Amino acid sequence: MTLRSLQSLAVLAVLAACVAPSGPQVAKVAEGEAERPVSEQPVVTEQRRMARSHVELGNAYLQSGRIGTAMEEARVSVAIDPSYAPAQLLLASVHALLDEKPAAQKAFEAAAAAAPGDPEVNNAYGWFLCSNGREKEGLERLAKAQQNPF
Repeated sequence: MTLRSLQSLAVLAVLAACVAPSGPQVAKVAEGEAERPVSEQPVVTEQRRMARSHVELGNAYLQSGRIGTAMEEARVSVAIDPSYAPAQLLLASVHALLDEKPAAQKAFEAAAAAAPGDPEVNNAYGWFLCSNGREKEGLERLAKAQQNPF
């Protein structure tokens, strides 16, 4: 992957992450009902509020090209709340930008496990899979993201 491709990915990841303020997954939705992105759900605990703050900082650092600082913010957020999908998504995005595929894969899987219906997670994970020779799985994730009206 070229530096220009990585920079483009960073911009897309940041734009996707910055569409709405981050928050926790608060409730499971009924089967067949669309799930709001975790980043659009309200914060209900202090732990989640702290994790969200670090994700927001990490996304800002990522947007400004400070990849190392974005990685640190992602790691802090994941340490605070490992079940917070936006934290895992930020970590996965930074690992992907650094071409650290196994670490990115692990973080994408954690994000998807924490929020399986989240369109932001499915979109980013689908892109990652398609970019790494796993087009069938990637297209399934992208289709799932596209079906969600949020």
